[in-house]
Amino acid sequence: MLFAATAFAQTEKFNIKGFGEISVTQNGDKQTVDLGELGPFDCTGSISPLSLKVETTIDQLIDFPGYNILSNIGLIEVGLELSSEELKVVGVIDTEKKLNPICKLLKITSPEIMMEMTITKSSFELEGELAFNKEPIKLINIDKTGTEVKFYSVGIGAAAEPGSVELSVNTTFHIKPTQFDPFLEVTYEFGFDLMTQEITGAGSMMTKWTDPFGIAKLGFVEPNSIIIEDAAAEVGVKLLPPPAFATISNIGFAVKQAKFFNLDFETAVSIAPLDKQVAIHAKRNGVMTMNDLTTLLHDGFGLNVKNIFPDDFTLENAEIKFAPTDAEIGEAEIEKGFTLAGKAKISNLLEGELDFHCDMKNEFYLLIDIESNFNDIMLAELEKMKKEGLRLPKLEKALNDFKVEKFYLELLANKSDMIMSGKCHADFTFKGKQHNLKFKATLDGKEIVKELIKELQKILTSEVVQKAAKEAVRIANNAGAISKAMVNNAKTYGNHSKHTKEHCDTKCVPDRAKELSRHIVDGSFDAVRKFYFNVFPELGQIKGDTPEETRKIRSEIIKKDWTKICNKIDNDWKEVQKDRAYVQYYTAKSSAENGGKLYRAKVKEYKKKEKAYRDKVWERMMTNTSKGNEEAKLKGSKIPKGEYYIKSVKAGSSDNGYFDISYDREKKKWKMKGQRLQIWTKDNSGAKKYKFHKNNYLSYYIITPASDLHFALDCKGRKRSNGTPIHLWSLHKGASQQFYFKHIGGGKFIIIPKSHSEKCMALKDNNNANKGNKVHLWTYSNHASKQWYLINVKTGKKFIPKK
Repeated sequence: MLFAATAFAQTEKFNIKGFGEISVTQNGDKQTVDLGELGPFDCTGSISPLSLKVETTIDQLIDFPGYNILSNIGLIEVGLELSSEELKVVGVIDTEKKLNPICKLLKITSPEIMMEMTITKSSFELEGELAFNKEPIKLINIDKTGTEVKFYSVGIGAAAEPGSVELSVNTTFHIKPTQFDPFLEVTYEFGFDLMTQEITGAGSMMTKWTDPFGIAKLGFVEPNSIIIEDAAAEVGVKLLPPPAFATISNIGFAVKQAKFFNLDFETAVSIAPLDKQVAIHAKRNGVMTMNDLTTLLHDGFGLNVKNIFPDDFTLENAEIKFAPTDAEIGEAEIEKGFTLAGKAKISNLLEGELDFHCDMKNEFYLLIDIESNFNDIMLAELEKMKKEGLRLPKLEKALNDFKVEKFYLELLANKSDMIMSGKCHADFTFKGKQHNLKFKATLDGKEIVKELIKELQKILTSEVVQKAAKEAVRIANNAGAISKAMVNNAKTYGNHSKHTKEHCDTKCVPDRAKELSRHIVDGSFDAVRKFYFNVFPELGQIKGDTPEETRKIRSEIIKKDWTKICNKIDNDWKEVQKDRAYVQYYTAKSSAENGGKLYRAKVKEYKKKEKAYRDKVWERMMTNTSKGNEEAKLKGSKIPKGEYYIKSVKAGSSDNGYFDISYDREKKKWKMKGQRLQIWTKDNSGAKKYKFHKNNYLSYYIITPASDLHFALDCKGRKRSNGTPIHLWSLHKGASQQFYFKHIGGGKFIIIPKSHSEKCMALKDNNNANKGNKVHLWTYSNHASKQWYLINVKTGKKFIPKK
């Protein structure tokens, strides 16, 4: 504490953190504290040391930071406390008022909460806490699954944000997903809006969760086979009518790399108290090999599986679902037990869907549903047989009437012997007649084809005997199935068309998808180009003896780093795809669900185009030859290096109309983020001189003040619509800071943003070239207010490109 006063002064001055100097005046037995714009307060207490208090009312705190919170939180007592360290608002919160919903949700019965709010001239920080020192509060207890959720303490808080009426509610949940699991510690923070009574939140699991739902205790898998840790947590809240107000409807965990049998899976866990369900849904983006699968079956479950998986067997997009009872996670239905599913590929000949299921009681089954074109594979095998001297014209012709409609491998086992065995099944048609073939379990493509050919030969032999056989029924083709699907879709569309079609379906939702997607597209474009133009000059000169070897060498060099870029972009797409803002556009749940489908479809279109560009760049890096001087082609006119004034054509020959950054008179400077671009009378100020920068990967210019390259002209909020202000911002080289110069003759330029080729920098008031008029984006038209001269500072001459 610093103060300046004499022993006889009636008024003393103190430096208070966050306030600076304040005055305290002795008035009898009271001390009047002058808080400037926040008003004077008559307090009691001492000034040496400084310790003053006063009871007050909410109305007296109307000018205080945090008044929105204080006036809505439900205070029944309020006061001020001033010390040499800080100014605090202290009070008592009635839990039956605005905090009632959150208290009901957390089963808090205490009638009051003590709170403190630290105040500065422009900010505040609120804290309050309920502590439970004896027994925890139990939120959830599901007898069916043995699920429990409890907690010991809750803290509330709020920080300065203009107009905010949202509290943060912090707690640590202790969650026991099922009777077989330990308690998991989950830190969680709710956001609670005092006005709307809305509750949102997020958190994280602090405990390592091994063998969830007691999967190892049930005796089907080895201990430590499934490990979940570093999980993000989400608590779903369902609003209910009074007196309940709200209840926890779902507790979910999400982790990017949970371990399932030493393999990484992106995992979601759901605990649904209202439905009395718990479940796990895990996805693997990478490829599972034959060894991975046999390890899972043999080491994980102890199954003895016959040697039917070839070395080149892979499983893509693997999904694991596990639930002790039938359950749902989002739109995914999960059958009781453990399942593994994915896309199987075998020997570059066969592919299909794999489905492994353990009911966690007695039975196991493994089904691989092959979806390959067996006709082509069989024809290729027949060609090999012909080269061996066999004449097989009849078989070749028979393939025109032969079609495998379903082919699957089915293996079964039970807990008594743990041996998986079964058969291959082929359901096919020949000349319209249905047939079924069973043979020994195998995934050897050649063996399967031989069995099919052998069976076809048997059928053809039978036809010779049956000379008088009737013409077979024609095979149903895909066109019929497709037509039926189209009819069904048309019917669905018809039903939907009977509902009211809202503006959001065609405008708000697509705009949302476009707005969120374009940032990823722009960012990906620049990131990929930067990588390419930095790497390819050298990479493109590396060659192997063959194109294949060239590809292999180059891929080994850049694959790891390229994958990092692509993974980042793909993760961004995942976040955009999870956006649920569209829910707010609708009042009916069904409308919101439809809006979600429209939204995700639109995002998928943008993602597909963006991915295609990445693939194109990758292919260029793998196949093209570099000349050693790769550089992105510039869009628009090339501007010579130097410093430039940028002057509005509207200003004519006057000294008005020059680019200028608005000056903050209070802070006495213009080099600050957010300062608007305007026009002003010409002078020698640094705010009127600019440089244009382009590196090897950009096709556009970055416009910076000549005196400070840490800032750049920027489209505010990364927007591109009419009226978007141009302001000064920290240099980041993103799309909102990229422009090109289109020369229209006579030294006149249009300055066009990368983000929208039909927009340009324009005077806010078309008829005003006087100082103070602002510059923003607007649709281009042939008007002087949208045209600019580039005047070299050194020579004073307008730049006019050569033809």
